[in-house]
Amino acid sequence: MPVDLTTALGTLLSDAALRAEFRRDPAACAERLDLCREDRHAFQSLAPEELEVQGVALVHKRRREVARLAPETFARLGPAAEALFDEHATRRWPTGHKRHVEDALAFLEHLEASGDRRACRWERNRLRFALSSQRLAFHLLPLPRYGRVRLALQVLASAQGVFREQLFGLAWPGKTARVGSPASAPQKLASTEFVNE
Repeated sequence: MPVDLTTALGTLLSDAALRAEFRRDPAACAERLDLCREDRHAFQSLAPEELEVQGVALVHKRRREVARLAPETFARLGPAAEALFDEHATRRWPTGHKRHVEDALAFLEHLEASGDRRACRWERNRLRFALSSQRLAFHLLPLPRYGRVRLALQVLASAQGVFREQLFGLAWPGKTARVGSPASAPQKLASTEFVNE
């Protein structure tokens, strides 16, 4: 079924390879998209340079949203974060009202699948939880703190669309317990609250 101009434009803006094809041959690109006949002239009249600027701006907005949802991962990636995210962005373009959460989770899973160990596991757990229908989840995971790796308990809870997260560092006598804290008691390391968008 032929697509209209708005649909074709959305597809073009979300696909850098398709924009390159459009730059070379707008008519062939319109044919490939199966654009309806009445919109082809307007489509082929689009300025490739402006499309590229808009496409890059959309990827930048996505990267900013994902960085907001996975700040620890982006901190670990450092200057490489931009190029790694842009590589991920060419592979998929999420839609829908949970698209930013889905995009962030897909990016972290893309890093893990490529062997990059800098993806933050507790952020990945949080994003998976936000997309699930679970009301409570627990995860035991390694947590680098103060130059050594400790175990941490991540607790995720959901009530009426508001998610709460608490991260507890677990300490054992003679191992990593701090002076003045009960060795068997978990230490609260972080607490966050976020709203499912």
